[in-house]
Amino acid sequence: MNLSPAIRFLLDYARALSDHGAPADMVEDRVGAVALRLHLVAAVLATPTALLISVNDQEHSHAELMRVTPVEVDLDGLERLEVLGGSFSRGSLDLPSAQAQLSSLADSSPRFAPFVVVLAWGVISGAFARLLGGAGAEVFAAATVGTVIGLLSLSCHGVPKLTRVLLPLSGLIAAAGAGALSLAFPQVDAEITALASLVMLLPGFSVTVGTRELAEGHWLAGMARLAGACLSLAALAIGAAMGAELIPPSPTLPSPAADWTLWVALLLMAPSIVVLLRARPRDVGVVLAACITTWLLSTGAAMRWQGPLAAGCAATGMAVFAHLWARWSRRPAALWKVPGLLMLVPGSLGFRSLGGLLHGDTLLGLQQASYTLLSAAALSLGLLVGASLVPLDDRHLQD
Repeated sequence: MNLSPAIRFLLDYARALSDHGAPADMVEDRVGAVALRLHLVAAVLATPTALLISVNDQEHSHAELMRVTPVEVDLDGLERLEVLGGSFSRGSLDLPSAQAQLSSLADSSPRFAPFVVVLAWGVISGAFARLLGGAGAEVFAAATVGTVIGLLSLSCHGVPKLTRVLLPLSGLIAAAGAGALSLAFPQVDAEITALASLVMLLPGFSVTVGTRELAEGHWLAGMARLAGACLSLAALAIGAAMGAELIPPSPTLPSPAADWTLWVALLLMAPSIVVLLRARPRDVGVVLAACITTWLLSTGAAMRWQGPLAAGCAATGMAVFAHLWARWSRRPAALWKVPGLLMLVPGSLGFRSLGGLLHGDTLLGLQQASYTLLSAAALSLGLLVGASLVPLDDRHLQD
């Protein structure tokens, strides 16, 4: 079927948003704004695995169902798509120019070389090991195992049959590797090592986004995202249980770490997040500021309150800072929010809850699972409150 250039651009723009990791509310809002500029009547239903769009241009109507695949967030791609959509919606960009920019984005090559991506996996795993309370031994062990998992993840990219077994295989490698290192070095905490090495695979971010989508009325997208997150957690936990049975960890002799090493971990984390979330190298300062601010907020909130309440307050403060920065810099708030959420998401709690269930500790597993859901709900509520306190619209973005 021959589609008009306006309808084709709208469909391509919606697909691009989904392919770069945009949540359901962002896809529907941005596509609706573009449709209004094109004088089209559009109805959009976005989920993590499908896009359903109905378009009417007063002469013809067209409905299209697109199968999409859940992907990790691409910060640079999302920023370019937000700026493109905002500029076009305000009339500062015509349709041919907008289509050309969209095509150039689709044809762009990966920003970072494969060995840089693998190195970033190792660095961020070691940094998170320190944030989880580990010392030098856990940092070294997590960085080693994380590098192996990063290499595995990169090897599975684009190969569907391997991608399906990535999560359980990564869980097995993390637990077995942590167990082997704890046998060789008794001061290595196997649990911290395994958790830190899996940090980029834990679906805590998806749990938080799914809960927020439910809170905003995107029930189909929210339930689909939460279901996918639960299955991902189960796959990781089953693999980790197999790895722990294969190479049981030895008892740990913990060693303390100096407080200043936390700041080193945060400094190393920022460039790793830039690489793994495909942001621009120039944004390392923004990511570092988001990480430090969120860590200070979460630490301060934990000293004053307990559990989900502390997480919700930290998320509110993080969202306020993100929106204030977005107003000042005239750039998307996601550049601050997504790295900040990595410091807050409850993925490790969900992993521990399934680990408890698999090892027969039903009470601990159920307690951790309920705590995870409450934390995710508190984070989502905090994000909504922060966004309400400092509202944003497309007009703050640079053309």
